[in-house]
Amino acid sequence: MHRTKVLILFIICMVTYNSDLLSQKNKLLQIDNLMKQIPDSSTISTDGIAAYISSNINDQRNRAYATFSWIAENIQYDVENMFNIDFYQPSDVVINKVLSTRKGVCLHFSDLFQEIAEKVGIKSYVVLGYTKQNGLIDHFPHSWCAGLIDTTWYLFDPAWGSGYFEKGVFYKQKNLKQFMVSPSRFIKTHMPFDPIWQFLNYPKTNQDFYYPKTTLNPGNTYYNYIDSINKYEHQSDLEKLESSISRIKQNGITNVLIIREMNYMQDQIISRKYSDVVTLYNEGISLLNQSIQIWNEFNPGKNTKKIIELLDLSENSLKVCRANLSEIKNQTGLITTSVNQMYALIDIAEKSIKDLRASVLRYLNTQK
Repeated sequence: MHRTKVLILFIICMVTYNSDLLSQKNKLLQIDNLMKQIPDSSTISTDGIAAYISSNINDQRNRAYATFSWIAENIQYDVENMFNIDFYQPSDVVINKVLSTRKGVCLHFSDLFQEIAEKVGIKSYVVLGYTKQNGLIDHFPHSWCAGLIDTTWYLFDPAWGSGYFEKGVFYKQKNLKQFMVSPSRFIKTHMPFDPIWQFLNYPKTNQDFYYPKTTLNPGNTYYNYIDSINKYEHQSDLEKLESSISRIKQNGITNVLIIREMNYMQDQIISRKYSDVVTLYNEGISLLNQSIQIWNEFNPGKNTKKIIELLDLSENSLKVCRANLSEIKNQTGLITTSVNQMYALIDIAEKSIKDLRASVLRYLNTQK
């Protein structure tokens, strides 16, 4: 009698499980049909696509699926340009191109998914890294997406989710195995350059990804990725780049793709630091010009106090500018020329400050 009850309970559980699966499948089919009815006028921009999704679907999971489904059905993989990818194009340029041509490579798929996801209320990031298929490491970089559904991070590969390659031919076929994947499963095929985007408390090293069977105690260091992401979101662009490079180095460098990513990020750091230097320099020159303007005014009672204040402020800006310029390391090519030119400009400005300050002092002594 006891065995009979257990068997009946097991059958009831199986029926309930199958019923839930059927219900979920029907819901996805409804969303597929809904996205097929989107007006053409709404598909020329991410705003239009997002507005259509938001007005018809309430919960985040189904909004994410609607986004994934529309991309998988409407964007073709650009086979001709699959090896000609600029991973560092501005996202607005990428998105405009893919919506106008209706084709793209992995970067186009992920940028498009990320922007629509954000506009329907899903926090999302584009993740850069490399992949492994059939146990073999790919020799080209790849991009995918991370999305926060309710309170849990999931991973999405809209490019792989739109079809597959076979003997050099791309076949269009939606693949739900690339939709809303748990981090522990996704890491088997996708390795982000920055380990923060693994979303794992015990992240894998690049060595683990290459040799999962031979590495001893893989992922044995605890990592609070939630705190790290919260910190990341409050950092400046420069701080994000510097912290990312540090994490990438700690995770091990096993291929040229990782080196290229680090080199690009280092170039971005230099570029941003130099841009900050230029801003400081312009502020200093503006203050200097104001002091010169007051000095050149035909006024027997010159406002020498104001001139001195402006000269002090200008001098301080240029000192900080020079100090920040000295921190720009690993200069190459045009940036070296720009740095040297900036040093020369600071020298000229500081001499102008010194000369004007001397003129003001002579004027004050004459007045006395």
